[in-house]
Amino acid sequence: MLRRIQATREHLQELSAGEGDLTKRLEADGNDEISDMAVSVNRFIDKVHAIVSEVRDSTLQVASAAEEVAAVSQESSRAIHTQRSATGRATNIMTESHAQTDETVSAARQAQEALQVIATAVSRINDMNTSIANAAEEQSVVADEINQNVNRINDTSEQITAGSEQTDTATAELARLAEQLQSQVNQFKL
Repeated sequence: MLRRIQATREHLQELSAGEGDLTKRLEADGNDEISDMAVSVNRFIDKVHAIVSEVRDSTLQVASAAEEVAAVSQESSRAIHTQRSATGRATNIMTESHAQTDETVSAARQAQEALQVIATAVSRINDMNTSIANAAEEQSVVADEINQNVNRINDTSEQITAGSEQTDTATAELARLAEQLQSQVNQFKL
């Protein structure tokens, strides 16, 4: 029994050390309180694993949306340059620029929806972290960092919708934050 308690303690210490290995499970092959505790911990790890997977998928969506915004932004810049140099085609270029701006707004909305999915997942992670605070104190630090990055990404997304002249700057910031969030999510072994 002491060996099982020590194994449980060691597994919880590994989780709290920040390694983020969500593939390991505790042995739960008995009919006692230790086995019940191991089953509960394993269920919790399964839930965290699912949420982290969802966050990872949402991060990929944000990165994809950021690339799309960058592409649309580059197209808008080319259209504006063409408009200045070819005054004879000004009306056609303005129509094209308007359509591209609509695409930029649409891409920004998609990014914001993906960010909402991330924010919801982060909120669920924060709620679960409360129940294992003694066993995994490092987990709450990671959740706070994710939440800060989501807030930064959300701020950047709002700036994108504010005006097309700031689109290039906001797109670069959104892509950087998405890569940083992807890096943090990749710390978890899935």
